[in-house]
Amino acid sequence: MAAMGAAADAAACSMCYNTVAAAGENAIRALRSGVLVLLIPPLAIFAVLLAVAYRGRNRFCTAAARRPPAAILR
Repeated sequence: MAAMGAAADAAACSMCYNTVAAAGENAIRALRSGVLVLLIPPLAIFAVLLAVAYRGRNRFCTAAARRPPAAILR
């Protein structure tokens, strides 16, 4: 089943490539712009989640756990 899906994906990529190559320079430029536009939302979501995780990294840490051990202070 997985091999059949991979073969279908490979055929679709080949068909898209041939179609865009035959369409001309404007179609190639439009496809490249489309790829960039579709890349922006996942990157924005990833950046927001990373920022939230970074800002809340010490939320569940107690004050005693944040202090260095007394042996280091001497």
